Amino acid sequence: MFDWVDYLRFATSLAQANDPSEAEMRSAISRAYYAAFNVTRTYLILVRRITPINQPHIHVAVWGVLRDSPSPVERRIAQVGFRLLSFRRRAGYDAEYLRIAYGLRQAIRDTERLIDAIAGLSQTNSDF
Repeated sequence: MFDWVDYLRFATSLAQANDPSEAEMRSAISRAYYAAFNVTRTYLILVRRITPINQPHIHVAVWGVLRDSPSPVERRIAQVGFRLLSFRRRAGYDAEYLRIAYGLRQAIRDTERLIDAIAGLSQTNSDF
């Protein structure tokens, strides 16, 4: 099975390149987002046993499940997830992305924290 954290590793390697191009920064933001999204989606399926996962608006559905959770940790993960989704949309669709280097640093930092939080929840809820 693919390890979604490899996307974060790839994003980090792109971000750490000597003078990364805008395309590399945009790609890194996207890969960081997909690492966070798919780690969270896997958590929902394997640990929470929730499958809102094949809906037309899958990204909003995944973050929405956590946004509506009684768990403050899951609600915080949802906030970060929605922010990462915004970064990813800007990187993927906006012709002009002002302060992209900041967005990239924030996306990687947020993704690292989100994945750590999911790992913590997974350890308390299952052998994920």
